[in-house]
Order: sequence, then structure tokens, then C-alpha cells
Amino acid sequence: MAVWCLVMPVTSFLVFPSVQGTTPAYIMAFLSIAFVITRLKDEGLTGTNRQYLTLLFLAGFLWLVLLVGSQIGHIVDDRKNLNGAFLINQDEDKIVFRSALFTQSLYLAACLFIFLYFRFYFRDEWMKYVFFGGCLMAAYGIYEWTYYLIFHQTGDFAANRMYGDHPGSWSQTIDFGGLSLVRIKSFFGEPSFYASAIILYLITAINCNRAWLIALLVFNGFFSTSTTLYIGLAVCLLFHIILCSKGRLSGLLCLLLMICGMIVMYYWCPDTFNGRFGDKVSGENLSGKMRIESALNTRDLFHSFSLMNWVFGIGFGYTYNGVTTAILANTGIIGFIIYCFVFLKPACLLPREGLYGAYKTCILGLFVLFKLSLSELFLPTTWMFLGLAYNKLDEYQRRRCEYWNRGKDHSLSVENGE
Repeated sequence: MAVWCLVMPVTSFLVFPSVQGTTPAYIMAFLSIAFVITRLKDEGLTGTNRQYLTLLFLAGFLWLVLLVGSQIGHIVDDRKNLNGAFLINQDEDKIVFRSALFTQSLYLAACLFIFLYFRFYFRDEWMKYVFFGGCLMAAYGIYEWTYYLIFHQTGDFAANRMYGDHPGSWSQTIDFGGLSLVRIKSFFGEPSFYASAIILYLITAINCNRAWLIALLVFNGFFSTSTTLYIGLAVCLLFHIILCSKGRLSGLLCLLLMICGMIVMYYWCPDTFNGRFGDKVSGENLSGKMRIESALNTRDLFHSFSLMNWVFGIGFGYTYNGVTTAILANTGIIGFIIYCFVFLKPACLLPREGLYGAYKTCILGLFVLFKLSLSELFLPTTWMFLGLAYNKLDEYQRRRCEYWNRGKDHSLSVENGE
């Protein structure tokens, strides 16, 4: 568990460079099955083991239903193209059973194993290892930023991932007050992907009073210069200040530092500020244009949907877009409802106090990020924290049940004169 938590944020390094998806966290996710099998042999079909297997088979069944429904939809509708979809494997002409359906499903399987293991078998004493992973992630981001500041070239020695001709870890620079700086992305492909991990670790660190990790992550977040992160983090910090009593002062200080940083950027580096916000919103820079074009193309794709497409989607992993839009396009209304239920259940049902409140805020903020523009669903850190949130939700519900049962037993004892 210590090693797994440590390498969970490492997404730009492949253990086998020629095989996509062989990140350390994914490999350990598949290896976790061996530990579950060992538990089954030693413990038998306990309540926890039964829940693990039940959810695993339920997820497999739902995946199969969506696969069959979407592909039958293409055959029945005699669909000839997927105009408007930004397709994974764009050079592939097939409509039915595109290869991306299976490769993306393998990523989902790895993420599902992460989620299930952390939900059912994580122990509180392992939380320190989660923070060790956050420290490694943040320290590497600062190293990357410092190396470029001194040598004016990227020092990212860990990245070996490629997507076709495009590097899986993309170092981008930005002019900041006359200085050419690299945008911090740490072990993630680009700053917008890093945004989700920073938010998850930062909110949890604030709640647990991990001052050094908070400082490292705030620095990483600011110099990622990610619009997605700035907006998403502001929303998360507001949620945290409103919902959580513990760590409220730290959250408020982080929010004030963020606002001050934005004010400094506006007056000291107006071109940088406009490039990050004004030009992106108006569609005047490349990122803004891509987002507007993506929205228009998605609208055209949805206009071409048949009833089967709306119910089952066009196929899991077919199109790459913002997470919320991609889920609706790829898995239809059924998949979209499942996605909303899975991510919003802990956000709605977890209480506000303690670590419960931190996970409540994390997952709620992550859902907002997915709605804004984040396009990567299969980051291991996302599914680890989702599993941690459900782990705490299960704990909270057990405590409520025990409290209710004790109250009921006490009432019966009083009625019986005991």
C-alpha cells in the first residue's frame, strides 16, 4: 500500500514504454486482484469481500449492457460516420467495435480496481502514505519548475509516455513578468490534468493540517497557470469554507492567497492574465478556439443521435471531450445517470465534519471540474480519492446504524423495566 500510494500520481511514466497504460499505479491495480483472492481464501466470503465481488460483477454487467446496446444501435441505424466526434484512434474507419472501446475499457478496469480496493480495504493508518504520494508529486513539480528557470530547458526525466507523435507529458512555457517559466504539470500530461490531483490532495491536506504539503501544492497550483485549476480550486475552497468546520481558516488563507496572486498577475503580467482568462473565454487563443470548436462539434454529434444512441451512447471510449460531455456521448443517458450517481452520492451523503467533509468537498469539486473542461477521467488519483470517500461513507453509515441499534436496544430495555 505504501508503494501504491506513492506512485499513484505518476501517470507520465510507463513501466513498459511500448505498452500504453502500464503506469505503476495501473499495474498495481491489476495486481491487487491477487490480494483480494488471498483474502477470499483466508477469510472466506465475508461481508466486505462479498460487497467487493458484487460491485465488481455489477460494473462488468453494466459495461456489457452499454457495449451491446451501443453497437446494436449502430447496426440498426446503419450509421456510416461519427461526424462531430473527436475520436480516439481517428485513423480507424470502423464504426462498430472500434479498438478504442477495448483499450479505454482496460483503463476503466484498472481504475475500478483502484476504487474498489481503497473503498473496502483501506485502513486509516495508511493515510500517511497517501500524503507521501502528494509530497512526491508536488516536489517533482517544483523541481521541474526550478530546473527550467535555471537551465531554460525541461528537466522532466520521468516522462516516457507517447500518444502517437505527441508526448504524453507536454512541457509548456509561459511569459510571466518578463520571465519564461514552465507551467507546472508534475507527473501529469499537462497542467489541466494536474488540476484535479492538486485539488484532491490540497483540500485533504488542509483538513489534516499538513502545512508543508499545503505550501508545496499552493505553489504548484499557482504556477501551473491552469484556468481550470484556478476556477475549480476557488469553487472547492468556497465549498470547504462553507461546509467544513475543521481547516476553515487554512482554506480561507489559501483562497485569499489565490485571489492576491490573481490580482498581482493582473497588474504585473496583464498579457499573461488575458491569455489565461480573457482570451480563453472569448476564444481568441488556441485553447479557447479548441474549446469552442469542440462544443460546436459536440452539438452536431448530438443532433445526429438516434434513440438508441441517446439511451446507450455511441460506445465506451469512442470520443474524447470534457468528461461530462464524453460520458453522455459515449454511454448515453444510462451511463450518464450511473456516472452522476457514483460521483454525487458521497458528495451528498457524507457529513461535513472532519475528514468526511474534506472528501465531500473533494468529490464535489472534482465533479465541477469535470463539468467545466477537464477531459481525463482515468487518472488513478481520481479513483483513489473516490474510493477513500466511499470508505468514509461506509464507515459513517456503519456508525449511524450502530448508534441507531444501541438506541433501539436501550428503548426496549426501558420498556421491559430492565
